[in-house]
Amino acid sequence: MPGLRVLVVDDNPLSFHMVEELATQMPNVSGLSWARTYDEGLAALRAGGQDACLMDHVLDRSTGLDLLRQARAEGIRTPTVMLTCARSGELDMEAIRAGAADFLVKGEFSADVLDRVLRYAVERQRSADRLHESEERYALALLGANDGIWDWKITSRDLYFSSRSRELLGLTEAEIPNDVEGWQKRVHPDDLPRLFSDLKAHVKGHTPLFESELRLRHRDGSWCWLLARGAAVRDRDGRATRMAGSVTDITHGRARDHLTGLPNRTLFHDRLGRAFARKAREPAFEFAVIFLDLDRFNVVNEGLGHHAGDALLVQVARRIERCLRETDTLARLGGDEFALLLEGVRTPEEAGQVSRRILEALEAPFEVVGRPVYAGASLGIALSAEGGSGPQELLRDADTALSRAKSGGRGRHQVFTPPMHAQALGALQLENELRLAVERQELRCFYQPIFSVKDRGLVGFEALVRWMHPEQGLIAPDRFIPLAEQSGLVQQVDDWMLQAVTAQLEGWRRTLPGARALTVNVNASKRQLDSAGFVERVLAAVDLRGLPRGAIALEITEGMVFESPERITAVLAALREAGVPVVMDDFGTGYSSLSYLHRLPLAGLKVDRSFVSRMDGPGPAAEAVKAIVALAHSLGLKVTAEGVENEAQMDLLDALHCEHAQGYLFSRPVDAQGAEELLQSWAGRRLGTG
Repeated sequence: MPGLRVLVVDDNPLSFHMVEELATQMPNVSGLSWARTYDEGLAALRAGGQDACLMDHVLDRSTGLDLLRQARAEGIRTPTVMLTCARSGELDMEAIRAGAADFLVKGEFSADVLDRVLRYAVERQRSADRLHESEERYALALLGANDGIWDWKITSRDLYFSSRSRELLGLTEAEIPNDVEGWQKRVHPDDLPRLFSDLKAHVKGHTPLFESELRLRHRDGSWCWLLARGAAVRDRDGRATRMAGSVTDITHGRARDHLTGLPNRTLFHDRLGRAFARKAREPAFEFAVIFLDLDRFNVVNEGLGHHAGDALLVQVARRIERCLRETDTLARLGGDEFALLLEGVRTPEEAGQVSRRILEALEAPFEVVGRPVYAGASLGIALSAEGGSGPQELLRDADTALSRAKSGGRGRHQVFTPPMHAQALGALQLENELRLAVERQELRCFYQPIFSVKDRGLVGFEALVRWMHPEQGLIAPDRFIPLAEQSGLVQQVDDWMLQAVTAQLEGWRRTLPGARALTVNVNASKRQLDSAGFVERVLAAVDLRGLPRGAIALEITEGMVFESPERITAVLAALREAGVPVVMDDFGTGYSSLSYLHRLPLAGLKVDRSFVSRMDGPGPAAEAVKAIVALAHSLGLKVTAEGVENEAQMDLLDALHCEHAQGYLFSRPVDAQGAEELLQSWAGRRLGTG
């Protein structure tokens, strides 16, 4: 340690000369300066330049303790040793509390003792200064990082949180104690198990650091997402005795959708919960929730790529925002699903006005990757005034209304009504029972015959699924197929149909000679066509029964092709190459099929019954059918007319050179036994020309 510069503050010259004499024997002291009064001593300390100070307890107008206290109050940190003429334990402790480094009695210490006391005092002060600088640096770093700190004494369960940690939750020190229980009560119940698991893993030494994301209740009732991190201090035996770390507010990252910048599902649920809390305080306060799905969004994703889909979602979000007030909340729940919270909305008419504004805003095309893209939407509305006792119930109601809007034709909004919930429960029960229907062998195949228009001969059947419910009897497909499609069960149903039809056709071909020329059409769902190995499953089912590949024809709808044109076209091409014909069902019902029909590897198409049923003579309906037949023939496709009910329609179809027809004029769908009886009635007669 280099030589120390020591200030002596003492009004007695003899005392100063005594210290001066001792200093000649102290190798660590390089110089002394002397202040004779309180004011001189304070001025010298303020001026600085000393490494240590020896201060007499008794000064001219006051005491050395008063001078020391004033110096400390002004931020002067010079290490000071108090000198007195009398030994006093009480005075000793008072000097230490005032900030003295040590206390010596005049005449009772040697040069060695004074030298050591001064060196220790200076070194302790320098260590304290370094610690203070380190703490100040750490505090500034935490302030810049906007983090809070915590310190947990595991053995005593004391838990210290810094003021910044409390600020993150809008709390003051008086509002929450420094104990584990006080903070634990603010943790979201769903996050407590994970928090305890993460703490336990680190305390037991299974993880090098503790880290856990959790929600804590803010003073205003909302939930804040915090990232807690820390490390344990362990004793010689490796037991954790203390943990310390930081907490970071990550609410924005957890509550915002990264693509659109909108609130995400977490933040939306939080705001909805706050709306219900306000309604509990103010019964007159009402609000509405709207669920919104884009129509055919997957067409953009699959046709133009996910980057185009993302660009579309951002533009959609901006358009919807322009339809709302500042008090409304628009959130993206995921994919193409959006949710709106409209505060102060009391009636279906008010919510309907907002919905119509949104639908109108989405009508104009969007510019995506250099081309126009249309994106309609379906909306489901649930009003707090109409029910919904809590957030989950109101969200459920909005989702139910959205499903009803979609089933009603898309591009529309639907307000929830209580009867919808009962219907949804019934549908859920039916869906659960449908899951067991296949294994319980409750599904049945029905067959509607297809006849040649030219010679009225039987050419085949369309296989239709029915459900023989053990309590409700025969259930038509329009009741359970939509449920099967929504739940994903449609693939199981369609796969069962394929197996059942091929087995039935094998039996007919073996026992009824005329059945060898038959073709049976089987409906295929989009989920089937999208599934891996679909073509292989079809071929395996046909080959297993020893059937020619053309004995089974698959029927698809226009919408399936429009939603996934590239994928579906590839599957159809593989089926045609394998010898399995594909027919487009319900042609002309609205997907601008003419623009892409020539690109599809089809064997035929079926004119929708909505055209045929109105074809009672020359007119628009007959002209539409005429155009469809002409188009199909120009592409080498055969045409089947659905819904034929009278001879006049058959005569018109014959005049238009339509190949096949099916409908109630010939037969309603019949079960396997009825189909077999129909085949037997044709035994010995020539079947129609295919």
